[in-house]
Amino acid sequence: MWNGKIENMKQKDQILFSVIIPTFNRAPLLDRCLASLEKQQYRHFEVIVCDDGSKDDTAEIVEKYRRSLDLKYIYNENWGGPAHPRNIGIKHAQAEWLCFLDSDDWWYPEKLTDILPFCKQGYDFIYHDFDLYRKGKSSRKQVKGRELTAPVFYDLFINDNCIANSGVCVRKSVVEAAGGFSEDRELIAVEDYDLWLKCARITEKFKHIPYSLGGYDQHDDNITSNDMRQINRIDRIFSSHKEFLESPQIAEAIINWSYKKGLIFERMKKKDFARRHFITAMKSPVLSIKTKAAIRLLSLVAR
Repeated sequence: MWNGKIENMKQKDQILFSVIIPTFNRAPLLDRCLASLEKQQYRHFEVIVCDDGSKDDTAEIVEKYRRSLDLKYIYNENWGGPAHPRNIGIKHAQAEWLCFLDSDDWWYPEKLTDILPFCKQGYDFIYHDFDLYRKGKSSRKQVKGRELTAPVFYDLFINDNCIANSGVCVRKSVVEAAGGFSEDRELIAVEDYDLWLKCARITEKFKHIPYSLGGYDQHDDNITSNDMRQINRIDRIFSSHKEFLESPQIAEAIINWSYKKGLIFERMKKKDFARRHFITAMKSPVLSIKTKAAIRLLSLVAR
């Protein structure tokens, strides 16, 4: 296994990646995550594990990979979410390109090899799809993104987030210009979407790779919730960015965002609220949102 130091890898025509992994009490999942990095075909990267105060054997898992990965381990007292540890990782990253990877997800061996050509083609922000797993078992479904159309900020805001955090590769200079991840605690679990929107106001050079390059795991301790906390997070994101849109665009966003609010209310078993939001979403000019809202509404009525 390659075990060179980062200073020895800065050679001409080589792209160097910093892989930033926030973690908290997920030692077995972190083991799987780091094992996937050990298998990467493209070897010119560093790994920065940012431990948000774990009390399990996370440090021992990290030590297991010292010989096979160029690895930094940074321990801090628990902050309570991934934004702060990710920002610590950004601060310590030495590469031009930042790759974010949550400790409960993993990459396929060709991940870095496949994104490398796009890093050389003038893009600033690259992202890809994931295969969806449930507690480590394949669901035979995918977390799919989409190619964003210009203006990218408008598309990303109006038509919702389509970027999985663990699939992002972005220039460090863009992230720094955007101010990194917000440490507003009301944005915990949606701070990644907030950062993508800020990046989209800086650059239009986004590239979607339309196939899976990793596994995205759903399990019981995922931060995203289906309760009023998530509704409040959605409202916070909306209010933080709507000032960059014109009134007609804001109105369109309200319609489209009603669909995701409806989904949360449906999971909360608040049928009246869900029904109201699905009816609003059916006014969307986006056929997929209109159709999905109609299907959800019919499902509610049939119950």
